[in-house]
Amino acid sequence: LCLPGFLFSKTVIDGLSVGTPLASFTVTPMVIPTHKTTVIVSSNFSRSVRYTKRLIFMPFVLDDAQTILVEYAGQLVSGQVFLSFEAYGGNYENVVAFDAVRITVKGPSLIVPTSALVIHPESSLYFSVNLDTSPSAVTNIQAISSDPSVVTVSGPQYPAVDTSDQQFQLQHVRGGNATIFFSTSALLGSTYGLIPSAKAQVHVQALKAGFIFSARQISIKPYSNFSLSVGLDSTPDSTVIVYIIPYPSGI
Repeated sequence: LCLPGFLFSKTVIDGLSVGTPLASFTVTPMVIPTHKTTVIVSSNFSRSVRYTKRLIFMPFVLDDAQTILVEYAGQLVSGQVFLSFEAYGGNYENVVAFDAVRITVKGPSLIVPTSALVIHPESSLYFSVNLDTSPSAVTNIQAISSDPSVVTVSGPQYPAVDTSDQQFQLQHVRGGNATIFFSTSALLGSTYGLIPSAKAQVHVQALKAGFIFSARQISIKPYSNFSLSVGLDSTPDSTVIVYIIPYPSGI
């Protein structure tokens, strides 16, 4: 014996956004309705999505799959929306499927292509980020270093007006580790006017001063010589004496 209920072609819809604004799925009665049946569709957060609000199933129709259309409603905050279904009529009277379909809504965000960078002493490094949605107003992208005594960050030169790359510059200060955090700001009510700070981060390893070798591995034939050059990879702030000690000795 099968109790009245519904079959859903999808129970999860991921990534509804400006770039992917439409989705659909079907609802099919598990048991043939004995009377005309009305199904009311509701959600826990209707401002994020628009959807088909009502379905009608006619009596004694087998495998009557009906389509629910879902559309991104322009809500600028990421989150989840759950659709519930409540039926009236015949053997489906008061049949309810709470939170039967989960929809993930993706608001505008900042794309940071890299998550980790290594920077050498006395050097600078460039990297780019971009908005994934064209902004409706001029949008500022800010970056801040968790430890400016290790590495500083500057840029971009101009605010973002589209989804093109925005370039930042890292500058090595001293050896250590730091994290670059991002945020966006724009006119209230615009595409990026209400979104929280970007979750993307870039972890930076600033290398300490070291040596540059002309070769990492050498092979010397018996009774022969080999020249190896050694240099400093950054400008010293005092006299540096370099000792080369072979190990094991006596070879």
